[in-house]
Amino acid sequence: MFGDLYMVFDHVCLQVSDILWCIQLFSDVFGMKISKHSGDLSHPSQVWLDAVLQLNEVKNATDNGTGIFGHLACCVPDTDAIIKKLYAYGGKSLPQGINWVQLPNGIILEILQQE
Repeated sequence: MFGDLYMVFDHVCLQVSDILWCIQLFSDVFGMKISKHSGDLSHPSQVWLDAVLQLNEVKNATDNGTGIFGHLACCVPDTDAIIKKLYAYGGKSLPQGINWVQLPNGIILEILQQE
């Protein structure tokens, strides 16, 4: 806890070049199940496994400057206060919305309202 502001990790996003292989791996090895998807389920563009691991299919996923890490989603009680603090650290909003913040070191955070 940092003062009266705290957060909970919501999900981690990985960019992968073969989403079907990754779905199979996380299903077989860890028993994870698809909880949400985008696109045709026979070959989705995105999936969420057990609502904590998001996989996005991106060709040449390891050549995007940040490896395969996509973003870290955090649930916070006051999104406006957290976003303001991130901007004070040099964060900038991304086209996805004001709650998507890229830090100067390249890390991308998705800030979500805690329910």
